[in-house]
Amino acid sequence: MEDAVDWVLARNPGPVQYYQGKFWKFPKELEKLIPPSDFSSLIKILSDIMRIKDTKELDNISIKTWLSKYSDNKLVHSFINIICGLYFVVSYNEASAGEFVRCLSSLVQNRSTGYPKGGCIAIPLAYAKAIEKFGGTVETGVTAKKIIIEDGKIQGVELDNNKFISSQLVISNAGIKETVNNMVGRNYFDKIYLEKIDK
Repeated sequence: MEDAVDWVLARNPGPVQYYQGKFWKFPKELEKLIPPSDFSSLIKILSDIMRIKDTKELDNISIKTWLSKYSDNKLVHSFINIICGLYFVVSYNEASAGEFVRCLSSLVQNRSTGYPKGGCIAIPLAYAKAIEKFGGTVETGVTAKKIIIEDGKIQGVELDNNKFISSQLVISNAGIKETVNNMVGRNYFDKIYLEKIDK
């Protein structure tokens, strides 16, 4: 469903960063804040992003690791970490460089940031509309309580109103720990996987 969300592009003013009591245009005015070699590295990052065709190769590399190939300047890292926080709500030493490149290439291509018309609720509403368009149903006002598994296969989801929804596939956005520990149950996962999520 192309164009499921209408975006307002923020071109005037474009992307800005508040630093040392002043708003700076990003990335143009960073030239005034960082050494020329680091500014050149930042411009190279933005240029390289547009040339990266296979971003999946970067999916399991952190943004911090990827960025460190270009610059070790703390301010450059700070600016990129802030953008990462806005995109993914996690630090750049956790977030995927591949996903970051895909998002940032859109920003570079449009020369602006954007905001969905109607606010952020427009995004899940677009998902709901697509689900219904393709024959699915959307339940609101209820919470998934348990993912039901029988004979090693998912059967569906039990809601907090005790309604059962049959499904061969369940996608949980409750968080990995909540999903494994409370919604599914630890006994369905191997020890190595449990050790990873317990970190």
